[in-house]
Amino acid sequence: MKDISEIYALRSRFKFLESIGEPIDRLKLIAEKDHPYFFNSLDQYQDNLLDDKENVLEPVKKFMSGSKRSIYENILLYLENNKANFDFINNESLDKLEKVAESPKPYKGNMIQEVKTVLEKIQNDVSILLQKEREIATEEVRLSKEKLSSFAEYSKLDIRKQEEVIAPFEKIINEIEQERFIGNIKTKTYYASTSIYQQQLELMMRLANPSKLE
Repeated sequence: MKDISEIYALRSRFKFLESIGEPIDRLKLIAEKDHPYFFNSLDQYQDNLLDDKENVLEPVKKFMSGSKRSIYENILLYLENNKANFDFINNESLDKLEKVAESPKPYKGNMIQEVKTVLEKIQNDVSILLQKEREIATEEVRLSKEKLSSFAEYSKLDIRKQEEVIAPFEKIINEIEQERFIGNIKTKTYYASTSIYQQQLELMMRLANPSKLE
């Protein structure tokens, strides 16, 4: 009862553990009986207890204390933390992960072991896509920065003012290097090549031609 109750307490995280609620209730009823009951009424409970043990409780205990639990947790965490990237990868592979995450009996058979390979492939695919997107985005931001620095007005500025003009582009490049989501990289890149570019262009013109504003 103690071991299985501690496992059951984790059901808010592992939804499939709800399935051991009924076996636990049956165990509780028997645990409250005086010891003569176990000798006099064996035929009333032994079949249910054995079924619970063999079909649910022991498989669940083994699952929760073994390596399959770690794989399962990795699947849950990956699905929770990477939703924003899922529009850019194979939906069929994702369906396999979600099927395991939502399974009422992930501890049965080789389901977890088989999907481990799927998880590793998805992680690798997303990693490759992220790196490619970062490279594309960094190049686009760099070109916007170079476009600004090619103006005659830019060369009129001292180093401090030149740095002021291009600093936002450097900031965006650093953010892109740290960004975990493909969609966010695309958004930052578009923002840098439109809004930031226009904003810094106007700043550069003001800094290079202060007399025109007087």
